[in-house]
Amino acid sequence: GYTLNMGNSIATSYASGCFMLIISTFKNKNKRYPSINEIISLISKYDDKERNLIEITKRVIEDEIV
Repeated sequence: GYTLNMGNSIATSYASGCFMLIISTFKNKNKRYPSINEIISLISKYDDKERNLIEITKRVIEDEIV
């Protein structure tokens, strides 16, 4: 089944997970950790089209791997 989760506590864990996936993918490709500005730059590429952080993360990872 599915559960509806909402609130700051669950949002924080989702956001942390998304950022760590982006950082990990970046590090695997570039052999270094990204700066905060690089993370913001990656995320902001998709912010106009899709405001869901999970979907943005998926798109960033797909583009970074390719």
